[in-house]
Amino acid sequence: VRIDHITHSLHFGTDLNLNLKEETPGGPFVQAMPTERIRDQLCAFSQALQQAASLIFSEETQARLEKEKVKARKQYLKTVEDDHKALLNRKKIIENRKEFLENQEKAKRKKYAEEHRTKELKEREAEELRLKKEKEEREKEQLLKERNEMKMKIDLERLENLKKTTVGAKALADVTVDDLKELSIDDILSRQLKQMEREKQGQINTLKKQERKVHYCTH
Repeated sequence: VRIDHITHSLHFGTDLNLNLKEETPGGPFVQAMPTERIRDQLCAFSQALQQAASLIFSEETQARLEKEKVKARKQYLKTVEDDHKALLNRKKIIENRKEFLENQEKAKRKKYAEEHRTKELKEREAEELRLKKEKEEREKEQLLKERNEMKMKIDLERLENLKKTTVGAKALADVTVDDLKELSIDDILSRQLKQMEREKQGQINTLKKQERKVHYCTH
């Protein structure tokens, strides 16, 4: 039998040859007919197939194959289950990671919003405090200005009134408005009176000296 792998077929020999070899027992003989040879070959081929089938499909072999099938099926199912679990676990990990990142982003935005709100609040409080201080300073300056104007007005009135008196006319004759800006009317009056007292004392001393001279001359 010749196996043709190209055409996927079997070729059986059909040549009819006369065997003339002397060493053949019984002398020359005619080979079997092609049909007989094909029949014999088919029979031999069938027997070989039956033997192979008995080996392949024996109970022991079938049991072993079935066992291997079961084992392979279990392994497949286990692999599928493990892969499914791994897929579910991976999906869960991805979802947890996504949720973690979302929460982290929310916390970040919340923190930023709180910091921004706190900053704005501090800036607003600082601005309000600044405006309040400026207002207080303006009010203080205005009050001081009004007080100074009122004081100046009162001092001028006192000055004019004192100048109308005999002592005041002499003591405050040279006092101007600019002098009132530096000293109070009382300070100026006190200074002038002290000056007048010194001048008076000087005059008294001069008179005493003159009296002593006159007294000396008369004696």
